[in-house]
Amino acid sequence: MDESAGKGLQEAAVLHANGSPVELGHPVLTPGEGRVPLYHQLKGFLRDKIESGEWQPGQQIPPERELCRAFNVSRATTTQALNDLARMGLVERRQGKGSFVAQPKLVQSLLGFYTFTENTLAGDLKPVIRILSIEVVTPPARHAMMLGLPSMAKVTRVERLRLVNEEPVLLDECFIPYALCPGLVDEDLESSFLHDVLSEKYGIRMLEQEKWVEPVVLDDYEAGLLRTKRGALGLLVERVAYTDGRQPMEFRKMLVPGHRCKYVVEVARP
Repeated sequence: MDESAGKGLQEAAVLHANGSPVELGHPVLTPGEGRVPLYHQLKGFLRDKIESGEWQPGQQIPPERELCRAFNVSRATTTQALNDLARMGLVERRQGKGSFVAQPKLVQSLLGFYTFTENTLAGDLKPVIRILSIEVVTPPARHAMMLGLPSMAKVTRVERLRLVNEEPVLLDECFIPYALCPGLVDEDLESSFLHDVLSEKYGIRMLEQEKWVEPVVLDDYEAGLLRTKRGALGLLVERVAYTDGRQPMEFRKMLVPGHRCKYVVEVARP
């Protein structure tokens, strides 16, 4: 097809996904020198369909050949647009089956307390916590410094994998001063929430926290647990939580694959 001809879609194209009609509307792609590339225009149009909720998670996107015909563009253009959407975490490409709307990203506030379970339950999702390890160790020097501990002091290290609808979405490593809760290693932290145990059994409540956020590249171990590719981008959130008297009670490292996370900051004019 000749993209330089400047032809847009002349009439509504009704394509089918999972047996249900999908209305594409009247999109107009405008190629030409100095204009936004066609793949970028197509990506924006499809992205709006997904982010507006018009196309629901799990719904199949019209096949590439139908998108080519509807928008009068080449296969390379539709492939690039869909691949970009897949890298953004909006589309899931399945070998031999096509492209599907991905599950929504987990949205967390950077200013509020981290409430993984509450947020996922509120979104009608099914959160699961899987304990990978729980042990008493001497922490790395930096972790001890974050917790205000002397050298050689012990901590309880808890490593967990968090899943939503059976998909791993967060790798969580937590360090808690051993002196605050010496029996923590014997607790069932898959059936009970960690902060509930700290509050109800040990009287330790999180009152303040500090967070640091940075993009990282996932290594083999992290990518394997999160079921993504080695070298994929992730977002690392580090947090120090404080109890009464601003005593550090927890240092936590939360790693989310880049295509599954979105963080929001609420700002109000003073």
